[in-house]
Amino acid sequence: MMTENHEKIVPPEIIEAFYGSNVESQSRLTGGIVNSTYLIVEKNGNKTILQGLSPIFDASMGIDYAVVSNHLRTEDWEVAYAIESKDGVTYQPDNSDRLWRGFSHIESEQLSAELPKLETVVGLSGLLGRLHKSLSKLDYLPVFSLPHFHDTAFYISELRDISALLPNIELKRLAKQVISLAEDQLIGNEDSQLIHGDPQMNNALYRGGTPFTFIDFDTLMKANPLVDIGDMLRSVVEKILTEHPKFSVGQLEPVLEAYHLASQSKYSQEVFSEKALSAGQTIALELGARFMIDVVKDNYFEWDNKNFCSRSEHNASRAYAQLETYKALLGD
Repeated sequence: MMTENHEKIVPPEIIEAFYGSNVESQSRLTGGIVNSTYLIVEKNGNKTILQGLSPIFDASMGIDYAVVSNHLRTEDWEVAYAIESKDGVTYQPDNSDRLWRGFSHIESEQLSAELPKLETVVGLSGLLGRLHKSLSKLDYLPVFSLPHFHDTAFYISELRDISALLPNIELKRLAKQVISLAEDQLIGNEDSQLIHGDPQMNNALYRGGTPFTFIDFDTLMKANPLVDIGDMLRSVVEKILTEHPKFSVGQLEPVLEAYHLASQSKYSQEVFSEKALSAGQTIALELGARFMIDVVKDNYFEWDNKNFCSRSEHNASRAYAQLETYKALLGD
């Protein structure tokens, strides 16, 4: 994540609750679009992370994180520890009832804003395979869950219900196309296990350009690991297409091989690759549907007010980008 320097950006009652008068500095970390994240440096030089949570989350996530992080440490993962306020709680409300939480700081380097190198993406894929292998050993159903998270059928149904309200004929055509394509693209529940839920490049930490651990376990869920794989592939390909529109799906071969090897998948490389690419197509269609839904509802996704006139305009652009991502993952 990138850092921006600001003064007195965390509510003073939260600083008092977690640190008293021991804070030397605080900096906002940018890169996320849901929670507000800050690096806190104490007077003794100790660094920690504070997060102000979106109202879609609640304190029950702390139970899930404690179970999963403890398990991952037994699997030799470097994961952050939750820190407690002076009241002995890990989730503390501010004066407006927004929840805040803290974590120990893991030293890492800033991820470049430029297109990732192939070896970085290969490393991320292998790391995800290793994570799935570790999580497969933990039989745990998370206490917290986001309603309909990665429920493709739900979002396609909702898009069908609101498509007549889309503001122009081009978006209505796009909605019809996404609905039609998604009908045969659902990811089944076979091989269900605990997964990360959002394994994008910004949710990993890096040293020497190599990802070494994951963060942001807020979307833990039991599901087919292909959901994670598909989301990772979608996010990577979407980023590549911004500068390389002639991308070929064959370029993903070493990425798919890295996951297959690290996860020790029961499928052959050929079968796994086919399933993974199909999952990426599915997640692209799902996200495209969600963006079009927010074109109408205009209340969910953050948007870029420097380059777009409205959230709806930005969401429409995002929806078209997801269709291009789908096509790229489909290949020739």
